Amino acid sequence: MQLIAFWLGLLGLVPFLICGLGAVGLDPALAGRMLNALIFYAALILSFLGAVHWGLALEAIPPAATRAHRTRFVLGVVPMLVAWVALLLPLMGGPDWSPLLLLIPAFIGVLLTERYATRRRLLSRGYMRLRWIATVGAVTVMSIVLVLRWLGHTMVL
Repeated sequence: MQLIAFWLGLLGLVPFLICGLGAVGLDPALAGRMLNALIFYAALILSFLGAVHWGLALEAIPPAATRAHRTRFVLGVVPMLVAWVALLLPLMGGPDWSPLLLLIPAFIGVLLTERYATRRRLLSRGYMRLRWIATVGAVTVMSIVLVLRWLGHTMVL
């Protein structure tokens, strides 16, 4: 894996940290906006993870698509659809933290699917190292925010 991809991937955790800290701050108005920013960023990243598989499937399409190619196309679309549904949850009357209930397991599901793909040599081990670090970081932040918001707590920094 290219060093720049690794560092940019790690920098992708910065918005999770900033928005996550803001989402559990003392100012309720700012905390609400930062929670929305966290949710929207997580949804965008989830969609981006799907796009990786879409791009890999397009890279070398055989004359007759193999099962692996068809699976990659599906994996390219499902994360985006899950992200979209997560963004719709508050519009349907759910609590402001409800999208996290969908985004957290979606991130874990994509990671486990990619782990399986790596074992089948469809993804590189370098990519998976980055994905483990990034997913653990993102899921940890979202989980802490989810629990604190659900309990009605804030953090004093």
